Amino acid sequence: MTDLRPLPDAFILGAMRSGTTFLHAALEHHPSVAAANKKELQFFSLYWQKGIEHYRRQMPLRWPRWVYELACRPRPLVVDSSPYYLFHPEAPARLAATIGPSAKCIVLLREPVARAWSDYQFNLHRGLEHLGFREALAQEPQRSRIDQPPPNPQHPHLIAHQLYSYAARGLYAQQLCAWWQHIPRDRFLLLRSEDLFATPQLVFDHVCDFLGLARMPLPEGLPRNARSRFTMAEDLRAGLNQFYEGSNRDLYDLTGICWPPSQPSAQQAPTEDPCL
Repeated sequence: MTDLRPLPDAFILGAMRSGTTFLHAALEHHPSVAAANKKELQFFSLYWQKGIEHYRRQMPLRWPRWVYELACRPRPLVVDSSPYYLFHPEAPARLAATIGPSAKCIVLLREPVARAWSDYQFNLHRGLEHLGFREALAQEPQRSRIDQPPPNPQHPHLIAHQLYSYAARGLYAQQLCAWWQHIPRDRFLLLRSEDLFATPQLVFDHVCDFLGLARMPLPEGLPRNARSRFTMAEDLRAGLNQFYEGSNRDLYDLTGICWPPSQPSAQQAPTEDPCL
């Protein structure tokens, strides 16, 4: 039956805490999208060793394309939404080797300081973090190494590299460059999370256009990131802003994406391609 469970057509790669759950839920309501078994299949990051047949079993049943053509209906699209893919060092090569360079990839990018703070608070809420934010940032380089074992035996599928990379996940330019070594840039739709939060219908229309889906009104009650309950210390915020300054400049040079108040001047010429 695996021939009736073809692999996904498109991917929401990340970033974590950037609106991927909202976008995935919106797409699952689309009549031309077939849902996989769950969000965050994580095959190309956490479950690669289980093999391609394991991945196929997570896919919905779909008839061959010619059956839908006879019925004058589009074949349902399948989207794998796994926000760890963007950051995982092996995911780009694995996905390209399995799906090919024609895969459509959606990336939501949230202002990296806000993303890191939201990620940290999410782990606190889940009981997966016991350090203060200052200490967690200081220990991140050692603590989030990819060879570290899962920190909580009750959650063996959550590895330290996935959980505790609060600051590193916001270095978007280098992550995109890693992906573009395997899949062409024109197969990517890059979106700002802040635009999705502010004008969800407008951004969802753009996503539908990119995926070749008919536009539809967003349903009510889609899940949204919880607002931060606490305020970050100003010295930590300043330190993170400084940490991201070069990466944010590279991201702007690559994509034109930026965030106030450190928005670069539109007249400033891009520097050397950071991917080179």
